[in-house]
Amino acid sequence: MEIVATRENCGATVSFVYNIYIVKNGEEYLYSEVFRAIRYDRINAEWISNEDILISYNNATIINSKKKWSSLLAGVYTRSVHIKYEHI
Repeated sequence: MEIVATRENCGATVSFVYNIYIVKNGEEYLYSEVFRAIRYDRINAEWISNEDILISYNNATIINSKKKWSSLLAGVYTRSVHIKYEHI
């Protein structure tokens, strides 16, 4: 699994939007973010174990955040990742 971060410019009324996704290795399709924020100073995402990710942020307006992510294969959950957050 990989952590993928994107930054989008959504226009004049909103600052940059920062998205974090969890995807299978080499997968290019980003379908459901686990974290979305605007107006941020700093955001970092890292694996802290095989099942845990830590997302740390400073001065961010959080739009979406999930505590758990699971992958599905033929309707069966194959892997779960717990997401922890830290305001720095």
